[in-house]
Parts: sequence; C-alpha cells; structure tokens
Amino acid sequence: YEPGHVGYLGYAALGAGLRFIEQVGVDRLLAHSVALNKRLIDALDPSRYECITPDPDVSPIVTFLVRDTDGLGERLAAASIAVGNGPAPRERGPSSPVRHLPRLRISPAVYNTPDDVDALAAALNG
Repeated sequence: YEPGHVGYLGYAALGAGLRFIEQVGVDRLLAHSVALNKRLIDALDPSRYECITPDPDVSPIVTFLVRDTDGLGERLAAASIAVGNGPAPRERGPSSPVRHLPRLRISPAVYNTPDDVDALAAALNG
C-alpha cells in the first residue's frame, strides 16, 4: 500500500472556483441560467419538445420530452454542438403517458451565452 500524494491542483481549482462563485454570487449565476432556459423554452417547437421541468423559473436545468429524434444527432453535430448521451430513463409506470419518449436535459451555465442557446434551438428545430 502506498498512500500517494494530496491532489494540490484540485485544491487550487476548488479554491478558485469557490472564490469565483462568491464574487459573482449564486443568485446571479442562477438568474443567468434561468434566463437562458426561458429563452430556449420560448424558441423550441413545443409540438416536438415538451418542457417537463416542474418549475423552470427556479431551476438551472430543464428537461424536454423529444417527440421526434430523426436526424437530431446529425443536426447537432453539423452545428458543432456537443451533447452527452446517458442511459435510458427509468420507466415511470404502466399508466404514464411519457413512459417511452426520449428526454433531452439542458443545463446552461455562466459560460453559455444567448447565442449558444439560439444555435442549440436552431439545430433542435431543424
């Protein structure tokens, strides 16, 4: 057994990150994300992307049911938009109307701009 070394670079990054959050303020960071989410909700075709986030006015994350995935990956790649693909969502039960529809989770942050959101919406809407 060898104990190794403390991750000093990680400590430095954590300290810088916490100072940044303290300087900018959690409320401002959240307001920025929520504004971008509202912009995205307004821009997406609701017949293809239904927002299922219970209260998008207070969450930095929004989730949409995707009714048509044909060509979605290709459109995002063509727009140079990187996305992650996680495991399929757990089923919600036999009576759930959203049981088999794919979901799209978006979580814009301080490093995203309105132009980023507009590009995402254009690629999603096709």
